[in-house]
Amino acid sequence: MERGRFRLEEESHWAGVLSAAVLFCFFSCGTQVPGPVFAQEKYPSKPVNLLVGYPAGGTTDLSARALALAASKVLGQPVVILNKPGGASSVAVASLKNEKPDGYTIGILPSGAVLGQHMRKVPYDSAKDFTPIMQYAVYLYALVVRADSPWKSCKEFIEFAKASPGKIRYGTGGSGTPQHLVMERLALKEKIKWTHIPFPGVPGGDGFTRRPCRSSPWNQ
Repeated sequence: MERGRFRLEEESHWAGVLSAAVLFCFFSCGTQVPGPVFAQEKYPSKPVNLLVGYPAGGTTDLSARALALAASKVLGQPVVILNKPGGASSVAVASLKNEKPDGYTIGILPSGAVLGQHMRKVPYDSAKDFTPIMQYAVYLYALVVRADSPWKSCKEFIEFAKASPGKIRYGTGGSGTPQHLVMERLALKEKIKWTHIPFPGVPGGDGFTRRPCRSSPWNQ
């Protein structure tokens, strides 16, 4: 195992679906054109904006840029990335709801934005306000510590956290993100008390992804 890198196994029973953030690309609702249509302008006739709820340079941003580049070649128009980080992507999703439903503004709906509406009041309903186009990515997450930390294994880290209530602080890309909920599920299972530090966004995109270790002792 590489020193200082502890994996949260995707297949673990406590992580479940939360550790695999499934992303969807969404149009605003109502893309159907009502009434008879005698002549229609070819779509798209201008650039398409793609809203991303995490900062530039992160996992979500980079995957969206790759998707936008490929889509631009097919559509014959630029697909422009607009980063609107905050609220586990809920800021961007709320902005998408207010856009004109003409197909020229689309967005990424990460699981954090979906989970968020069940934890706090948000100005959208992810199941009703958007029309899904495609699923294009599944993430693997990891729990990491500093390379010079005293812990050489997952077991050592968990044992220290259990014996030292309140001494461990961990950061994620926001409250209600899959990373936050997975860590709290782990805390419940192992009877750990630690402190969550939410960030409006991180260079890692939805969370902190590094080279994983091979096993998770708390999973055995």
